[in-house]
Amino acid sequence: MPRTFAGMILHYGADYCGYAARSVYDHVEKIVVFYTNHPSHGHGQSTLARPESEEQILSALMAYDPAHKIEVVKGRWNAEGAHRNAMEDHCFSQGADEILVLDADEVWPVSYLEHCLERSRSSGARDLLVHMNHFYRSGHGVPRAVRSAAHRAP
Repeated sequence: MPRTFAGMILHYGADYCGYAARSVYDHVEKIVVFYTNHPSHGHGQSTLARPESEEQILSALMAYDPAHKIEVVKGRWNAEGAHRNAMEDHCFSQGADEILVLDADEVWPVSYLEHCLERSRSSGARDLLVHMNHFYRSGHGVPRAVRSAAHRAP
């Protein structure tokens, strides 16, 4: 069985990040959260305010962690890609065979999560894009990826 980690980059989302983590908790070995108090999501060097404090965000995230699977790494990245790449590099350096890229606002239904992980493992692809529905936004699908270390580009 591959070592599956969930990886999340986080700047805000106290209202929902804990639900996202809990939705995959029983299906991953570890949840690695790269937290920043500075936005990296298309805002560059802006001073976009967070709607909640760091303490509120991390308390919501850590509210359910009975097996001590959640690791929080704090830092600052100037772009979303660098933020996500740092999270992925960290997960792979800690022994992950595959990373479930978890957005703070995505809750995985168990059967869908299991199907997507199996599909990723059996496909041999580096990335498996999964369309998630964010009903509070627009209802349109947003792609996410399940990434496998065995097929990661050098």
